[in-house]
Amino acid sequence: MPFFRRKKSEEEEDLEEDELEEKSSSRKSFKDLRPENKKKRKEPLKPWGRKERIIVLSTLLVTASVAAFLTISSEGFTLPKFPKISLPEWGSGTITIEGTKEQRDKADKIKLAFEEKISKLSGTYGFYVIDLSNGFGFGEREGEIFQSASFNKLQVLATIFKEVENGSLDLSTTHTLVNSDKQGGAGELSQKPEGTVITLEELARLMGNGSDNTALYIAQNEVGGVEKIERVTKEIGMENTSFSENQTTPKDVGIFFKKLWRDEIVSEKYKTEILDFLTNTVREDLIPQGVPKQVRVSHKYGMIDSVVNDAGIIFADKPYILVIMSKDADLGEAQTAISEISKVVYDGMTK
Repeated sequence: MPFFRRKKSEEEEDLEEDELEEKSSSRKSFKDLRPENKKKRKEPLKPWGRKERIIVLSTLLVTASVAAFLTISSEGFTLPKFPKISLPEWGSGTITIEGTKEQRDKADKIKLAFEEKISKLSGTYGFYVIDLSNGFGFGEREGEIFQSASFNKLQVLATIFKEVENGSLDLSTTHTLVNSDKQGGAGELSQKPEGTVITLEELARLMGNGSDNTALYIAQNEVGGVEKIERVTKEIGMENTSFSENQTTPKDVGIFFKKLWRDEIVSEKYKTEILDFLTNTVREDLIPQGVPKQVRVSHKYGMIDSVVNDAGIIFADKPYILVIMSKDADLGEAQTAISEISKVVYDGMTK
């Protein structure tokens, strides 16, 4: 019996100790400020400090950067499509999104008139306009591929004057005409006798003013051949244009004249010379026919088979670029149509 009594006594003692501990704990839960219990007290959680915030922020930035890099690097990634943005083509200016309402209304009227003009014509027509006072551009079928015809002479003119400007060529360089040069066909040079001496500057003038094919043939060899001309073409930004295949788009030709205007192909000195070669040409019955006589037009025309093209800068009070191209067209019909379209655009851009 003592054994059992002893056992019970121990259990009672343990119980008493537990009760005392609970009571003590309960009392401490209010606020135990006694120094001897300092270590037992639980300190409240403190907010993150500057060091912790920097670590977390750095981790998030690194993770986001790696994720973005992996996404962009993945095959088939494409950027989302945003509204079309047109940048001003001169000065610093501000960004114009799809033009102002006035610009869009003007463009819509011109495009409607263009469609009405060509609706009963044979063949396919495209056009492109750039307002040089603000950079706003618009057109119909402006990105479609057409045959360049003599528009390819613009690429050769650009190559000549770029090479002259960097010192690789001299405009006074001479070439002696031989019969093999005349394989280019019609033009003033094809009527010249063998042995005629002609300068590089004269070749440029004949290409611009008279669209001379013999001059083109000689000049493309003088500047370094087709590869050099193709390289300059891409440097200008005419991405859908090929000299060797004689193909381009209305928009690419517009880009040529826009960059020429802005002195981005050659300096103002040589730009002026090129534009002089393109003024008062031997064919003034296309775009110039639709513009008042007192308004200067520097343009390049081209005609071959069922193709009639014309493009240039119209020096109105607010100058603009106009490019008109055709394919599978009736030549007589196309010449009349281009002059009529030119008048529609002039009226729409200046009134």
